[in-house]
Amino acid sequence: MFVQKTPLKAYHSLLPSVSDVQQNRSQFLSDHLPILATIPLENDAQLKIISWNVLNPYLPSGFGIRNETKEEQSAREERSVTALLNMIHHNNPDVIVLQETYFDEKKLREKIYPDYEILNDQQGQFILYKKEILEPSKEIEEKSEDPIIQKAIFKHKQSQKQIMIGNAHFPHAENPEEAEKTISDFIKSDLENIVIVGDFNNRFVPLDTKDGTSLINSVVPPIFRYDNDNIQGADWTDGCFYKGIDKQCHQPATQQLNPETGKTCEPQPLSIDTFDQKQKVELSIQRPFLCCGSEHSIDLNSLFGYALEHAQLEQLGINIGRSSDASNHQMIRFDILFKDNNQDLLEHIKNKLNGQIMISEIYDDTHESIGLRISVDPENAHFVSNCITQKIQIDEYKKQYSKIRESKFFQFHHNFTKNLEGKKIEESYDLIKEHNEKSPDSISAKAWSAVKEVFPIKETPSGFSNNPR
Repeated sequence: MFVQKTPLKAYHSLLPSVSDVQQNRSQFLSDHLPILATIPLENDAQLKIISWNVLNPYLPSGFGIRNETKEEQSAREERSVTALLNMIHHNNPDVIVLQETYFDEKKLREKIYPDYEILNDQQGQFILYKKEILEPSKEIEEKSEDPIIQKAIFKHKQSQKQIMIGNAHFPHAENPEEAEKTISDFIKSDLENIVIVGDFNNRFVPLDTKDGTSLINSVVPPIFRYDNDNIQGADWTDGCFYKGIDKQCHQPATQQLNPETGKTCEPQPLSIDTFDQKQKVELSIQRPFLCCGSEHSIDLNSLFGYALEHAQLEQLGINIGRSSDASNHQMIRFDILFKDNNQDLLEHIKNKLNGQIMISEIYDDTHESIGLRISVDPENAHFVSNCITQKIQIDEYKKQYSKIRESKFFQFHHNFTKNLEGKKIEESYDLIKEHNEKSPDSISAKAWSAVKEVFPIKETPSGFSNNPR
């Protein structure tokens, strides 16, 4: 069992700390709080879904506990089912999805009869559906691991439309790209109505969450906080996405539920300065959050000032998205991997924006550092994009220069790009500019002119589509 050296206070009033649980094993239900998502359907209909990771006793726990007795498991199951019945009473959900389920299916069915029925995938996932609202059309018998997605297709009786629901339990990840791709691929299915909901184990930001509001609905197992002295972590990892009538991925309205009362919770303010130093670090770290829905998308063309695709940046070892700390202070993140001459790019950004950026390491699944995350306030993001553009310009300039020089007329000219070998971005930029001013008709000037037409430097602050802040 993990033992916290120094007792730390709870991050959330409904989620006890490690030391709280060690002193009183009967006071916790799960290391996740349940959520309520409301998905809009056609003709003003809607689908209300509760999602809750109920904490399998044999999996890593945000409380560090791995040795519950059978009696403790049974008592916690009874308390959890009572909490679930309270949620049903107060919210009248159409669907309930459970992850890490260890509940006795027969006993649970007796409690929710006759209103709800259960689909059990035998992998710890339950889908409970309201029989007067939904009629099962097809339970998809696919077994998936990392992530686990329990899939079922229903007919919505009011709209007579088919709805596919995915009950998701994703593996823990520091970087969201794989999760975003899985969610996006799931939403792209041919069906008109698709919902994926559950524990994504990546940071999720509910819509309309204000700066200074707690983004905590779960406590993270200490083993996943190797970047911060293995203390109990804090995050919001449970969420929902759906296919809208525009065929695009969207986030629905999402609320936190109080498992003690079954009612929705008001968003809690979070003052990071009131915590222990190690907890301050945990709460202040800018972690990437899922940007699958158009509500959080970043328009790269607006950010850079020219046509650019995410795939082009990925070839350079660069990924751009949004991040936030636990108090929902959102920033634009530039994840830059240690590849090619990106070390030079990172130094260039640091020199240009010293004191205006937050820097943290990026880890792979083996906990190896593979790059740096540059987080910057949205109003300053164009300064970072300009630094990246300068790298792109110089790389493209060398290609253009070589292409022009290879023509018959220029093949015997001195190769100016040799002067750039071993030079940093800033030095290369200055050398090219100086040379072109002295020789406006040179190969260099022609190459540079071609590059600047395609990859111009953005002179004004950038705008972002649907910026939630």
